[in-house]
Amino acid sequence: MALARRNLAHRRTVRSDGSAGVSFDAWERLLDDGVDAGVDMIFSRTEAAVGLRQNTPSPGC
Repeated sequence: MALARRNLAHRRTVRSDGSAGVSFDAWERLLDDGVDAGVDMIFSRTEAAVGLRQNTPSPGC
């Protein structure tokens, strides 16, 4: 979780144009909700989850 938070902070600076801000905000909320919420999103097949994984803070998700 700590690595995902660091990656998210880094990606926010790299993509400072705001193009992925909504996705990054959603990932931040998931990280705040804990491991179970993150795992649920990673394995979910919903359209929202698939879209969110396009801007994941963790490589390989």
